[in-house]
Amino acid sequence: MTHRAGPVSVSDTSNPPSVRPPPADASAPLGRLLHWLAPVPAHGRAGSLAEWRERILMGILRASLVLGLVVFVPSALAAIRDQLWGVLVVDSVALVWVAWIALAKKVSHRSRAVQLLVALYVIGVTLLIEVGPVSELYLFCMPLFAAILLGWEASLTSLFITSATLVVLGALGHAHVSFAIRLTGTELFRWSIVSLNFVFVALVISVPLATLLEGLASTVERERELRAALEREQAELRASHERLRDEVEEHRRSRERATRLMTAVEQIADGVAIADTDGQLVYLNRAFRELMTAEQGQPKGAIDRLVDELAATRPSPDFVADGVHSGALRRPGARGQDRHFDVTVAPVRRPDGAPGGRIALVRDVSHERAIEARLRQAQKLEAIGTLAGGIAHDFNNILVAILGFTELVRAGMPEDGEEHRDLTAVLQAAERARALVRQILTFSRQVEDVRRPIELRLVLKEALKLMRASLPTTIEIAQDLGAEPWLVVADPTQIHQVVMNLCTNAFHAMENGPGRLEVRLDRVSRAVASADGASRLAAEGEYLRLSVSDTGCGITAATMERIFDPFFTTKERGKGTGLGLATVLGVVTACDGDITVTSEPGKGSTFRVYLPRWEEPPPAAQPVDTNAPAGRGEHLLFVDDEPAIRTLGKRVLTNLGYRVTTAENGVDALRQLGTTALDVALVVTDQTMPGMTGLELALAIRDGQHPRPVVLTSGLGDLLPPEQLDRAGVRTFIRKPFNAGELGRTVRASLDATS
Repeated sequence: MTHRAGPVSVSDTSNPPSVRPPPADASAPLGRLLHWLAPVPAHGRAGSLAEWRERILMGILRASLVLGLVVFVPSALAAIRDQLWGVLVVDSVALVWVAWIALAKKVSHRSRAVQLLVALYVIGVTLLIEVGPVSELYLFCMPLFAAILLGWEASLTSLFITSATLVVLGALGHAHVSFAIRLTGTELFRWSIVSLNFVFVALVISVPLATLLEGLASTVERERELRAALEREQAELRASHERLRDEVEEHRRSRERATRLMTAVEQIADGVAIADTDGQLVYLNRAFRELMTAEQGQPKGAIDRLVDELAATRPSPDFVADGVHSGALRRPGARGQDRHFDVTVAPVRRPDGAPGGRIALVRDVSHERAIEARLRQAQKLEAIGTLAGGIAHDFNNILVAILGFTELVRAGMPEDGEEHRDLTAVLQAAERARALVRQILTFSRQVEDVRRPIELRLVLKEALKLMRASLPTTIEIAQDLGAEPWLVVADPTQIHQVVMNLCTNAFHAMENGPGRLEVRLDRVSRAVASADGASRLAAEGEYLRLSVSDTGCGITAATMERIFDPFFTTKERGKGTGLGLATVLGVVTACDGDITVTSEPGKGSTFRVYLPRWEEPPPAAQPVDTNAPAGRGEHLLFVDDEPAIRTLGKRVLTNLGYRVTTAENGVDALRQLGTTALDVALVVTDQTMPGMTGLELALAIRDGQHPRPVVLTSGLGDLLPPEQLDRAGVRTFIRKPFNAGELGRTVRASLDATS
């Protein structure tokens, strides 16, 4: 069994209390026996009287248990032989009782000690009654154990109990009660003498023993208190030492922080200068000297000149607040580009509040200013796109009237007449304008990235038509797009943007003279694409290669490394944002493709875009029905805020055999539907109207007492998701500008689907 040391003072674990007895050598048999008989308790104060009493109690209990087991067998046999049943019962109960006391560790020490004394008393009295005076030894041990285990009060109590017991037993023995004690007159006198000696010896031994133990406990406690006081003094000395060491360490760290701070200030990109109250420079970091071209040895005036420059840039002294001067400075830089600085000059105060000089902070914000300029340029382009979308919407309304009324007039003229031919030319021009407006809407509208299989050749043709209208005639456009319906999975708007950016980039390279722009589309394998430098292609299979070449100024090797960086541009200010090629790269890589560029200064450039080919067959082209089916007398409500379009819609639909009522807005339409007995079978409404949009009108009709199908028209393209249109009860969506045939077919199809 391993010796368990009791708890010690946490203030100094290296010096345990001196009263703590050293453990017996566990390797010696006697040591192991003593350690088993008197184990060190897991609780209690280290070296205290309570611990010693606990150890003595456990030793007595375990020794009694071992000896009791040895003595119990012959004692039990003798008791059975002599028919001393009381002795047998008492021995058995006493043995079990002692075993329980030894094992009951959760019971308090005092309770177990009292039970042990009671057991000794019962055993002694029983043996005296059954055996005779030899058993007085048990009663003699009782006050001794009480003195050791509980103190002198318990010892005196035990001595009184045992003395009284002896007197009672002597009186009963003299009365010839059937005990083992039979006392005559002489024997009673002897019994009294022995009992008095018993009391005297027990008193002489137990009381001094208890007093000695109490004195030892007091001495130990006093020693403990002195030791605790010494430990407190040592702890205070250690704390003082620690505080002194912390102060020294804090001073060292302060010096290190100051050193690090000076090192950081010296290495940061912002310029820092400090001057004393006389204007004498006391510190300049490296950045200040580089930014402001000042010398540290310059005696005076550097910060004062900064303040003067700041004042010169402001018409009024509003750059001063609480003694702090702040503002922006601009100075010429390398390659003709100005450098911009944010400057702050603030006073320095000493700890007592007295002036201590001034500090100047200078930051180079040239890069931020350039980014802000590019951002403003990008915002201008976004505003132009929004403006183009708005203009296209209004122009669509104009085209509706042009297309519709021209068709109406042409329908009443002979086909072989000159007027018919002239109106046909007008319709052809209007159709070209219609296609151009659709291209503008495709370029300017804000839609989510919706990828689907598209025929790349058609998107390229549409984009090149728009570029042809925007490029000068000095630029020749040559295109070889082939005739194969090759497909790629992409967003057509983004592919349109890629072509526009590449062609615009080529135009800027050729704007100083005539040039040739070549656009070619062909099909290559992944191996060929990789040989051309396309290293980002992961999937095997075929790729469509879009090549855009120009005969412009070309790209230098230094510029070639940065052409795809956002906001990088070699164009003059106001001619580019630096986002075009970066956008192209983002779109191409998002489609699992790649882009390469080859160029030679003075001989032009070639950009090649590789997109994975979608190998499934293209969707079959649906034949276009050019005839407008006739109506069957249904009543229609035509809603539009443009008078010309209302007039056109009524005439076209009336000519097709419908009964038509018009409304100038959504509120007017709801009023007519609610206050008159109109037998309206279908409502045709514009989306963009003042007061109430077409979708809101459709929702009101759906939630009314007599829901009707709705056909929605708009000049802004597909801006509403199909699910939202379906929930509003919109049967069909038709995009402006539409002609008479498209309007008639849409209305007829919606009515047939409703019936």
